[in-house]
Amino acid sequence: EAIPKIVQARDAEGLGTYYTGDRNEIVIEHGHRYDVFSAPDTVTNAELCGNDDTILPAGYFYARYAATWVLEGRPTVEKDLPVVTDVPDKTDTDQYGAYIYYSLLKGISSRMTPNESLDEKIFDMHIAGFDDAYTYLDFYPAQQEDGTISAPVLFKNIQRSWAERQTLNNIKVPNSFIEAVAGTLDWEYYFGQAKKQYLDNPDENVDVVVFGHTHVPSYQDMGDGRYYLNDATWIDNNTDYPDATRTFAVITTGNKDMAALYRFTEDGSIIDIGASISNEVD
Repeated sequence: EAIPKIVQARDAEGLGTYYTGDRNEIVIEHGHRYDVFSAPDTVTNAELCGNDDTILPAGYFYARYAATWVLEGRPTVEKDLPVVTDVPDKTDTDQYGAYIYYSLLKGISSRMTPNESLDEKIFDMHIAGFDDAYTYLDFYPAQQEDGTISAPVLFKNIQRSWAERQTLNNIKVPNSFIEAVAGTLDWEYYFGQAKKQYLDNPDENVDVVVFGHTHVPSYQDMGDGRYYLNDATWIDNNTDYPDATRTFAVITTGNKDMAALYRFTEDGSIIDIGASISNEVD
């Protein structure tokens, strides 16, 4: 056991939702189930690997790629990545979704450029249903011979598996692949999911939602004891949001809950950061 005697709240493989409070009105989950790149994926690579144990999402692969780049000292290496020149019409939701996915990976891959060549088998995989080695080009979306946009090997046609992934991952109110992939780097997307899945969901009796995942703090007081919080991260150096390190949430349960977001500073003091990061809520 990594942490002895810890009790994990699990509702799907690789996922968990913890309900607490006097009325079970507080829900806490990591939040990655709504992220195309981070939600468990036992579907997209099942045919490739011949099993449904392939839980690792696309984010695992680009995180390894990015970590290699960081360990190498963040080199600037020219990469001849495939370029998609034909932008699909938005009415073609399948291919437009594939294009948005490609565009996000293009931005990441243009910034993070490890020394390894694109055709080098940098992903030597013998875990979680994988038993082969893959190149970055196996993973990177490109225009295929039939004109469609897809990675050639890993996460092929990833946009077509999102609906099934949402079912397996117990998403209460499904959304489209386009909405999900476009929201990956939009921190307001997760506030929207908190409302859709819990706060505005008539099948739920939730007043407070706490997510993590983004490492970006968020505090939304919706009035009448209803809140959305992202408690960001406890680490000492937050690269995503440098002004918010060692942050944590405090929630007081009762007939009407109260919630606050704090930061533990280097001098040992604690400051309330809720007002400084909150946005006006419609």
